[in-house]
Order: sequence, then structure tokens, then C-alpha cells
Amino acid sequence: MIYKNGRIFGIINIIDLFVVLIVVAAAIILAPKFIGGSTNVITSTSVGEVKTVYFTVQFRRAASGFSEKISIGDTINDNTKGYYYGEVYDIHAKPAEMITENTLDGTYQNSVIPNEEDVSVTIKCNGTESDREIKAEGQVIKLGQVMVLKGKGYAGSGYVVDLYTE
Repeated sequence: MIYKNGRIFGIINIIDLFVVLIVVAAAIILAPKFIGGSTNVITSTSVGEVKTVYFTVQFRRAASGFSEKISIGDTINDNTKGYYYGEVYDIHAKPAEMITENTLDGTYQNSVIPNEEDVSVTIKCNGTESDREIKAEGQVIKLGQVMVLKGKGYAGSGYVVDLYTE
């Protein structure tokens, strides 16, 4: 089997074979860390329990009347990838405000921005909650995450400002 010059079957060098085997073994061991998987045994808490997930997205400085286009029960999808997130559960709108300086006395105050509103939309969906994350319809949701959402006749981007499960 081992021929002249340390070659197996006269084709491959023994040292080269060992190097290839070490690289393959390292790739098998390290791949889950780079891909995001885990080498740990999966338990029921790490898989996640099926729950009802609620998350609120705040659309700041939307055009006046934006909230009137949204209705409870509307289907909400991701505007870029088309993922289904759930249905509108609740809507709150208020005039958009920003902090401005009063140049006369140097104080700061909230001022209403004309023709704009801040809209908070709560979305209800099926999801899972595990020790590591909350998923809504299979997509990870985190507080502070920017979401670009769309419904029938409207779209907007905002931040997740509330997230809870039932």
C-alpha cells in the first residue's frame, strides 16, 4: 500500500492526507459556530414554545392621515422580503412632535410638526419564545429593530418599541 517516497497507492503523500483530514475535521467542528448553529443538545426550552406574540412598531413623522389608512385586522408583511408578520391588533396616532429651542429664553419645548403624525401599530401573530429570542411567524423580532412593513395601500418603516408574548 505505501510505496516509494511515502505515497499511498503511489498517488497521495501520507503527510498531505493527514493535513486534509485535519482540515475536514476542523471544518466539521467549527462550521456550526460560523453558520449560527449549535453543537449543544436541543432542549424544549431552546426550541421555543408556541405563543401569541405582540410587537409594536412606531412610525415617526408619517404623513398626516397615514393612520387612517390602517385598519385593525389588516395583514402586515415585510416590505422588502415579503415575510408575513401577522395582523394589526391596535393603532394609536398622535401629532408628530420634536424638541425645539425657544431662542428668547433658551429653554426647550415640544413643538407640533404640521402635517405629520406619529403612529404606533401593534401587530399580533403566532410565534415562539425561547431562552435566546422571540420569533414572529418564524422571523426574529428585537426591541429597537428597524422594520419596513406594508399593508393594503400603505407602507412605512419604524422601530420596534414594544414586544411581549401571551
